[in-house]
Amino acid sequence: MKRRLMVTLGVFAAVSLVLAYAQTINFQVDFSFSAAGKAFPPGKYTLEIQEPESIVLSGPGGRVIMPVVTRLALLYNPSKAQVAFDKVADKYFLSEVWYPGKDGYLMLTSAPGHEHAIVDGMPQSQR
Repeated sequence: MKRRLMVTLGVFAAVSLVLAYAQTINFQVDFSFSAAGKAFPPGKYTLEIQEPESIVLSGPGGRVIMPVVTRLALLYNPSKAQVAFDKVADKYFLSEVWYPGKDGYLMLTSAPGHEHAIVDGMPQSQR
């Protein structure tokens, strides 16, 4: 009985780590941008889903918690994690987060006429 409990707890811990690992995106941004009303410089960043509906952005510009505006239906299915920025005039705003095989997360809506800049997530070995 004790052995079965230990195995069950071990499996639960391993699954939890895999799920947490899968919900983190590491990416390199080569331009300044804004997220949650804060300015960020170019650099390496991490996005992490915090349930129920927020995403944490961490990097050289600090750390912010961004509320999710809405979930985006899985009409677009990237093969790897991606982060979308809305480009309005010469400024970039973090707007969407996409995980492979999952619905996307809309973080910000911009006025019509904006462009998108897409940044791919980096493999975990390049963190």
